[in-house]
Amino acid sequence: MSAQRLEMSFSHSTCHSEPFASRHSEHSEESRPFATSQGDRLKNKKLRIIPLGGLGEVGKNMMVLEYAEDIVVIDAGLMFPSEEMLGVDLLIPDINYLLQRKQNLRGIIITHGHEDHIGALPYVLSQLNLPIYATKLAGRLISAELKQRGVKGRARINVVHAGSRIRLGNFTVEFFPVCHSIPDSMGLIIHTPVGMVVHSGDFKLDYTPVIGEATDLNQLAWLGRKGVLLLLSDSTYVELSRPRPKVAAPQVPRQLEDGEGRVSLTPPKVVSPETAVKPVPIPEVVSEMRRHEPILTP
Repeated sequence: MSAQRLEMSFSHSTCHSEPFASRHSEHSEESRPFATSQGDRLKNKKLRIIPLGGLGEVGKNMMVLEYAEDIVVIDAGLMFPSEEMLGVDLLIPDINYLLQRKQNLRGIIITHGHEDHIGALPYVLSQLNLPIYATKLAGRLISAELKQRGVKGRARINVVHAGSRIRLGNFTVEFFPVCHSIPDSMGLIIHTPVGMVVHSGDFKLDYTPVIGEATDLNQLAWLGRKGVLLLLSDSTYVELSRPRPKVAAPQVPRQLEDGEGRVSLTPPKVVSPETAVKPVPIPEVVSEMRRHEPILTP
């Protein structure tokens, strides 16, 4: 998606949002109010929200927030080609908008470690030298991805966690946990001179998650009461009705028993301390695989 195809702008107002986190992370800068002279200088500036990919499609997730001389990027994912795209291995966002504004780039924030959110990083970092802010799991996945592509030396990965708070130019960003199909998934609270922007990250509503944490709706409600200028919401297949893993898990024994021949399971992945990506089945699947050891061996 081209940067010129969709752009949202918000002008300066007297709106002010208080920081959500009660304490700073090791990467946060001292929070300080905008001085009167700075406020006057920024009065006519606009907050620009520019999606470079990921809207109405599964993949290429990349969002740009720009205010004055500061640009923050959220995610940098790839997309796998359709069957009609012969000879194409993968698709990545068009980053020409960023290449033209290198001096204003403050960092890339990663919401979680799926390929459609981190897969373009090797190609982005080969052209842009930017710090990365990601959780421990996402950081390990990114390191493995960059090492595989031969660009690891250019990565500056700063580990964040739920409650972390970082200052990137005119932006103050806080992290909160959301439920997704991979652990360590985060939503973002972005404080700007014109108001608060909430980026949900890729989330789902599951009150009994097999892995990771449940999305804290009370926290989101609290943010709503504080006043949100803009909500950027991301939820894959939200238009479909799908069973929760806890509901789907009881179907595993029947599938194993009724399956003819070999049954193949694709588990989620985590990263070992040595950063090697290893498949680790969810507990319910492991339990059933052990029961059917003559058929399947983990």
